[in-house]
Amino acid sequence: VARRTVTKYRKALGIPSSRQRRDWTLNGKKPADDDPDE
Repeated sequence: VARRTVTKYRKALGIPSSRQRRDWTLNGKKPADDDPDE
């Protein structure tokens, strides 16, 4: 599957990238769409 397609569906489903999920896990924060600092 093309990376663009994955990104498109990830955004549609509200699923963060693996890097963002890892950062949130380390920080103990809940996902924020485009602002990891929220």
